[in-house]
Amino acid sequence: ILKRDMSSVRLVMYVGSPMPRQWIDYLWEMFPNAGLWNSFGATEGLSCSLLPVDHRRDGSEESEKRLRSVGRDYVHCEVRIVDDKDNELPRGQVGEVATRSQAVMEGYWKQPQMTAEVLRNGWLHVGDMGYMDEDGYFFLAGRATDMIIRGGENISPEEVEEVLDSHPCIEECAVIGVPDEEWGEEPRAIVCCKAGKSLSADEVIEYCRERLASYKRPRSVVFVDELPRNPVGKVLKRLLRTKAALVLLELGFQLGLGNAHAEFLGLLSDQLLVDHAPKHALFDPGLYARRKLVVLPPIPGHVAFHLLLEFLFGDRFSVDPGGDLRLGYTRLTANGKDTQAQDE
Repeated sequence: ILKRDMSSVRLVMYVGSPMPRQWIDYLWEMFPNAGLWNSFGATEGLSCSLLPVDHRRDGSEESEKRLRSVGRDYVHCEVRIVDDKDNELPRGQVGEVATRSQAVMEGYWKQPQMTAEVLRNGWLHVGDMGYMDEDGYFFLAGRATDMIIRGGENISPEEVEEVLDSHPCIEECAVIGVPDEEWGEEPRAIVCCKAGKSLSADEVIEYCRERLASYKRPRSVVFVDELPRNPVGKVLKRLLRTKAALVLLELGFQLGLGNAHAEFLGLLSDQLLVDHAPKHALFDPGLYARRKLVVLPPIPGHVAFHLLLEFLFGDRFSVDPGGDLRLGYTRLTANGKDTQAQDE
């Protein structure tokens, strides 16, 4: 597309979250005369926008900071940051983003309980966390479910990701919380290096140590070639939370499965058994079987992937004559002991 003349394009809109800085530069290069506009909100209701006038290229500290925001509230919307009791928080303090306007939905169809959970006192709450600065710009701090709690301290994954994204060797990253016996959770960085670049885990951790409070820096780093994303481009963090999921994702990408099969690979990772842990060190304890039989779509031509599944699951895994992958397994109790055979 860079070979085409895109000078006639006047506006490019992106939605959902701030865009990584290198992608903004790419859009400016691709559409030299276009203004950029970020619209943030949810299907249930809009809230903020970062207008073209806020996408400045002067390189100033203020301009760079605003590019990391989702802008200010729309003229027809009210947006505020609240605590877990719906009390409005002062500027600069992280809480849940709540919005109110005529554009907010009336409710979920025939789901009164779910509606009551997100619509409280006329304000819409969909689980986005963030803060507002002194100029009225909103900055995201992740989903409420993604917030990392280490020793009682809340860690915003986005804050750590912002630091990692500034490293000249890092193409993209994601930060998640992993269980820890002493602190409850510890931050883990999932990192994709730029083509031709490489880093060690110690180098990544040291880079963060110089730029973040000590408790916020990642304690572990995993390197992957690509992050799993859904069809609209959002990172599927739930697929990054176990070593098993990461191994399957990495293998899948190497086999050319890519994001088209990210949900498939995530489903596989959800089925991994605790009783494999002593034999296969890649498995984290605490993964529990949920269903007694899973039938998965075929992946034509990927014999190596089928062989891996046979190795991991033994006779629990098979390919039926129609090409579907069939996986049955043993149900486990909370202490990891076999209780009842559920293979079919």
